[in-house]
Amino acid sequence: MLRYATTGPDSMSILEGTPKTAVSPAPSAATSRGGSLAGGSPPPGLSRPAKSMRVVLLALLIATFLSALDASIVSTAMPTIVGKLGGFSKYTWVTTAYIVTQTISTMLLGKLGDLFGRRGVFLWGIGIFVVGSALCGLAQNMNQLIVFRGIQGIGGGGIFGLSFAIIGDLVPPATRGKYFGFFTSTFALANIAGPLVGGVIVDHTSWRWIFYVNLPLGILALAMAASALHLPPGRRAPIDFAGAGLLIAAITAFMVALEQGDQQGWSSAFTVVMFVVALVATVGFIVREKRAPEPILPMHLFKNDILRTAYLMAFLLGSTVMAVGLFFALFFQDVGFNSPTRAGLMTFPMMFGATIASIIVGRRISSKGRYRIFPIIGASMAMVACILASRITVNSSYPFLALSLALLGLGLGTSMPPLSIAVQNAGDQSDIGVVTASWNFFRTLGSAVGLAVNGAMLTMIIGSQLRHKLGAAGGRLSNVVRDPRSIKAMADSTRRAVQESITTGISRIFLLGAALTLLSVLVSFTMREIPLRQQSGVELRAAME
Repeated sequence: MLRYATTGPDSMSILEGTPKTAVSPAPSAATSRGGSLAGGSPPPGLSRPAKSMRVVLLALLIATFLSALDASIVSTAMPTIVGKLGGFSKYTWVTTAYIVTQTISTMLLGKLGDLFGRRGVFLWGIGIFVVGSALCGLAQNMNQLIVFRGIQGIGGGGIFGLSFAIIGDLVPPATRGKYFGFFTSTFALANIAGPLVGGVIVDHTSWRWIFYVNLPLGILALAMAASALHLPPGRRAPIDFAGAGLLIAAITAFMVALEQGDQQGWSSAFTVVMFVVALVATVGFIVREKRAPEPILPMHLFKNDILRTAYLMAFLLGSTVMAVGLFFALFFQDVGFNSPTRAGLMTFPMMFGATIASIIVGRRISSKGRYRIFPIIGASMAMVACILASRITVNSSYPFLALSLALLGLGLGTSMPPLSIAVQNAGDQSDIGVVTASWNFFRTLGSAVGLAVNGAMLTMIIGSQLRHKLGAAGGRLSNVVRDPRSIKAMADSTRRAVQESITTGISRIFLLGAALTLLSVLVSFTMREIPLRQQSGVELRAAME
């Protein structure tokens, strides 16, 4: 039986795509801790496998960055886009369409990677993302843009769901930490840089370049992955179409309800109906998955206490750390009257903290093999950051805010890499795609829920504060408080009232974030640590053949 060789200076790596017939079921010490496949010290002259690993890693990072970037890049460009295309009433759907399809495809394409092989599904994901980006840039009206954003999100979710799983195929959990550190810092950079990049593009060129900028980088990532990444095929099993349909219905209805609840009111008939549809579809999905021969989301995953803890922490941290970070940018623009470009630069301490922490923690895990303590430390730092940020005032100094941002980034970078490692290490290799996709799914879902709930909370608090400060006139100002230019043009007393109202709302969001991160800390103490495996996913599959 053919096996994929991963060790030995003279053997071809799976990254080169050449099958070998001689591989030991148990990896050598060099492969486990320092072989070229695992990204350790390469032989003199840098072997071809080590070169290929670097090409694959760069392709995955580029694709992940683009996928995460496009979830937030349109935020600062939407006023310009609405001005060009019209359809103001539909502007929120431009973001919603991307997040909904991204969330759905994260799960579905992650499962398809298990069934049909991750290489082909990943390449299709990048291709769909690139095509969707080109179509977005060509959109002639708002309806077209919404549809094309949905297509783009399908590819983005595939990238998200498969990048981490591919690293799981190539690198043993014992040495996987440093790679996941790169992905966490890339994810943080993309989320923070999105509004900044969007602002720079809108300020200096056409809004269409927000999407066109993906084309050269996406094509580059596609070419690099196609040339260097070669993996064994999947196990070929029937697709659970009924489960997929119910999952799509549940997520779509839930995300639409969150979006429209903020716009139309949480008690509106449409919002209530969407929540009911989401609940019914979710129950149907769970019932179906318990009976399906090859479920999209195997229910047995939730019997694993490590996976349950990691999924819950991914949701909680996603709903706080990433969501709260975006409200700093809003404060810098709506209260400090900074340009989108400057506001993006002012959030740099969060990205810097996440990058430094994720790289250090990843390497520490790789060298020591211990990971349980880091989610506890990371969630604790995020909690302290939220508590500090809740003291924000209109006159807060930037060094104080930068400290809060840096702590928030440190918390993100310290907690996320070990959680992703724990998930892949605890799950069965045959389910590594869906296990990893599920973790990313709960993190993405948490971010979406956090943004929706925090946004609704901010709107409610601002309206209440304005009515309290300015009476009936304050209620009429609620529609302009998201436009820094309108706020800056107000009379001094009115402008001050608006700034204070926005600041009060943001400080309450940070308090909610502190409560949720405290819950994350408590949950993190329940995580059980097991030894990290010394074999990559491909090696484990070869050993079982």
